[in-house]
Amino acid sequence: MREEIAKRGIVAHIPVAPAPNAQGIDLYTVDDFTFDPEHQSLTCPARQVATNPRRDKFQSRDSYKFVFSRIICRDCPLYARCQSRPSDEHRRHTGRAVSVSIYWKTSQAAKKHAETEEFKEAYRRRGRIEPKIWEMTYHGQRRCRYRGDERNQSQLLITVAVVNGKRLTRLLRQRSESGASQRVPLAA
Repeated sequence: MREEIAKRGIVAHIPVAPAPNAQGIDLYTVDDFTFDPEHQSLTCPARQVATNPRRDKFQSRDSYKFVFSRIICRDCPLYARCQSRPSDEHRRHTGRAVSVSIYWKTSQAAKKHAETEEFKEAYRRRGRIEPKIWEMTYHGQRRCRYRGDERNQSQLLITVAVVNGKRLTRLLRQRSESGASQRVPLAA
């Protein structure tokens, strides 16, 4: 989705969600590994390298799956932080497996963008916009009621007029209640 937005020339101010380790909170995540897209290799925190990933498609996820050798992982001093211990009913036949998304470059660019001042300013504005989007969905904008672009545009414009009318009424009421001494600005 980020790539499609970028192709249209739109700067997306979408935060990147952290990738937790499903086996435990205190274990290493995919972000703790170093991926080299040029050589298709992955380096673990103990400086072991896995190469020759296999393409892994699971549900809607598409990634490269790197598998480290069980022998290397078993003797590693960081084993306790890397993966959970095998239990009696669940034995490990391989070492640590890490999946790196095929959209890794796009994700890294988004993480760098999230550290810029432009992103932080846009993210602050988001807090004022999202309640309005919720209110639009509350008034029926989740689905179009009619067929055809003209009728859908009419429905959208009527809903926007209602939402803005409610806001204007609320602001005028606040202004009259606060009195003439304390003016509440209409544009906030």
